[in-house]
Amino acid sequence: MVCPGITLGLVIVCLLQFGLLLTYIVRDSGMIPVISSLPTPTKCPPTKNTTTTTASSAKQDSSYDCDNLSSSVLIAIKSGGTDQKYRHRRQKWRESDKCGKAYAQANIPYKFMIGLPLEKPLNPTSHNQAAADTQQEIIDTKALQTEFRAHGDVEIMPLRDVYTEMHLKTFRILEWGVHQSYTHHPNLKLLVLHDDEYCVDLKALQALCRKTAEQPQPAQMYGGPYFWSKPGYEIQKAFDQSFSPYFSGWLYVLSVPLAQEIVEDVDTKFAGIYASHSEDLQVGRWVKKQHQRKDTPPVQVEVEKTLIVAA
Repeated sequence: MVCPGITLGLVIVCLLQFGLLLTYIVRDSGMIPVISSLPTPTKCPPTKNTTTTTASSAKQDSSYDCDNLSSSVLIAIKSGGTDQKYRHRRQKWRESDKCGKAYAQANIPYKFMIGLPLEKPLNPTSHNQAAADTQQEIIDTKALQTEFRAHGDVEIMPLRDVYTEMHLKTFRILEWGVHQSYTHHPNLKLLVLHDDEYCVDLKALQALCRKTAEQPQPAQMYGGPYFWSKPGYEIQKAFDQSFSPYFSGWLYVLSVPLAQEIVEDVDTKFAGIYASHSEDLQVGRWVKKQHQRKDTPPVQVEVEKTLIVAA
């Protein structure tokens, strides 16, 4: 065994490893070496550059309040604003014992994330300065305004709600969640996204919260119930034929630090040049890119099938 950082003091310590202690006793005849045997140390003492890992490093981060999710979790519910079926879905969700009522009882903060109604495709080359909402768009927008005032659980997003642009809406949802962590929810740890036909099981979410608290901080966690670890269809691949594993868009969870990295990465905005507009596929690609970075902890993927509940 070779000891690091050899100094005069450490020379003596290293000699102990071989069971030898060299001492000199002054006798009348001069300096006479006398060898005595001592128990062998198991290792050299640490030098200044040595780091020691203790059991406390594996303990749960105390800033996580997983027993009381109201301060640690924010839920964004993806919903549409264009026709009545979405309004009926939201009302059914609010009245569900497993969803709306369960969230309210646990004081879980949530918002329905809704873009502005769009009746027909826009013409991107038009320069019509007199362009205005159609009569149907006005009717749908007024209904949203009434719902917003009545329930207080709707977040109107400044974009047109178009399914084929869902990846851009998802990016704006992540931006919103990150902004909330800076302003209204300073202890926010997990951002949950799910469709308006589902909700998250709170006990399963508590367990996921505790797992995230035990990860290296700032935790980079991506979780959900249905995980595509390999492609089942060609359309799940990017344009270069690569594949990024992802959770189904029905429900997935991102740690706030991971969401922050995704939002701050300028490449996220150029999603359309790499793959299709599929929201969940794009989220998987965004997460994979952050996982490959060297300056942040690796992303931990947590598959938990009990996370999802039907409304």
